[in-house]
Amino acid sequence: MVEPEPMEELEDIEEPVIEPLEPPDPVEVDFTPDTTLPPSEVAAPPADVSVQPAEFDSVARTIAATYRRALSQVGDLRLLEDQPDTVPVYHQMTVLSSKRNELKSFLAERGIGTAIHYPMALHLQPAFSVGGGPPAALPVAEAAGEQVLCLPMFPQLTDAEVETVCAGVVDYFD
Repeated sequence: MVEPEPMEELEDIEEPVIEPLEPPDPVEVDFTPDTTLPPSEVAAPPADVSVQPAEFDSVARTIAATYRRALSQVGDLRLLEDQPDTVPVYHQMTVLSSKRNELKSFLAERGIGTAIHYPMALHLQPAFSVGGGPPAALPVAEAAGEQVLCLPMFPQLTDAEVETVCAGVVDYFD
């Protein structure tokens, strides 16, 4: 059996000096709402909540299915696919397009609100930097950050409003 070292000997061990890391150069991200765009009538849910929380997921899946049917072959638009044997919960309807910014402006001119929830890939954000070194190259994530656009998605959207959004997207690409 090995005898433990007496505590006096351990007290003589010097603790290593840990130098603080220099913070990375800040990256400016403007989170200010774009007030130059007209207010949207389709961008946010109404204060009157007619759909009950238990129905949210089912209604959102129906809205997502309508978007998929109407937009699956439009321009360079790509819709994320649900995985087989899953029951998705939609809180946003994310599409991808190389013309994302132009499409967003086009829809805004027609009173259709959209959002870019993740304008910068997570690994490029200061909160995720590690050790101040350069971030890893993740080209798929970086490309997605430049192309993602979220269409209106909330359970109170009417069929007519979803059709308006779809028509706006189709009109842009025609």
